[in-house]
Formats: sequence, structure tokens, C-alpha cells
Amino acid sequence: RRLAFPPSAIHDITTPEYEIPTGIRAERWEATRGVGHSFGLNRNEDPDAILTAAALVRLLCDVVARNGNLLIGVGPDASGTVPDVQAAPMRGLGDWMRVHGAVIRAGRPWFDGPPVSERGAPRYLVVDGSVHALVDATDAPTVRLEGLRPGSCTSAHLLPEGGGLEVGHDGDA
Repeated sequence: RRLAFPPSAIHDITTPEYEIPTGIRAERWEATRGVGHSFGLNRNEDPDAILTAAALVRLLCDVVARNGNLLIGVGPDASGTVPDVQAAPMRGLGDWMRVHGAVIRAGRPWFDGPPVSERGAPRYLVVDGSVHALVDATDAPTVRLEGLRPGSCTSAHLLPEGGGLEVGHDGDA
């Protein structure tokens, strides 16, 4: 598997800043970035530069599926208060983690699954022998999971409700 950054001979854990590898790393690593373009408070930073809660969720899923941890930095002001423009997306990520956090915390990359491809594509984690597809399907009535062995998916459930989903097979999807 090709890496976006080379392994280091001397380190505890690789911590690239604002960079994500192109594949799944065999060893653990940690993505490090601010919630915006700065690690601290930057009063001149445009609010559009701050990640949304949905973007933070997608980033977390992407990093964990590549065998990484995610460290997000926020910048408190002089009184120690994190501005709401930075706190709001972190609260949104916390709300999402209250529902889906067990899979994120216990999940490990699916090394035998389809290669991790472009952003926005499903990400996969294995928890206790079950594969979990992390899909942003907010507006999609159908989700197509490419690269799966025919018949390998026997059931699907939507979290957090847990309701069963219809499963069909079409070639390797």
C-alpha cells in the first residue's frame, strides 16, 4: 500500500499535520489539524474556513478507516473561551459520537476490503468480525458499496435506529 508520507525510523507514532495518507497504514498514526486553518485562535480567519460538524464526522471516519486517530485543535480566546464558530462543529461531532462512537472506538480498518478511495466514498471498519460501512447517505435512497465479494453482505442496519435495510447484489457491489 502506498503511503502519503514515509514511515519514520525513530518515532512512537507518526503525526502528520493537515495530511491524510492515501491508503490504510499497517501501523497506527494520528492526523493533527485545527478546526480551521490555524491551530490557535485567528481572529482574521474567515468562518467559512472552519470545518462543519458534517465535515468533522467525514474526516474522523476517513482517518479511523485508515488506521489513524484524529486530533482536532481549537483556539480559545484570552479568557479561555472557545469561540462558538469553533465550538459548534465540535459539539456536532460529539452529538454524532454519542450515537456512533462505539463503532469508531472499537473499529479497526478492514484490510481485506476494497481499497480506500476518493473522499466521499464509503469507509469500512471491522468490529467483532462484522464489517461496518460508514456512509454519508443523507440524501441517497440507495447506497452502492463497490468491491465487495458477491453474497458477502447478508444484512444491513441503519444506525442509530437499527432498522433493517434491503440488501441486493449486483456484480461486485
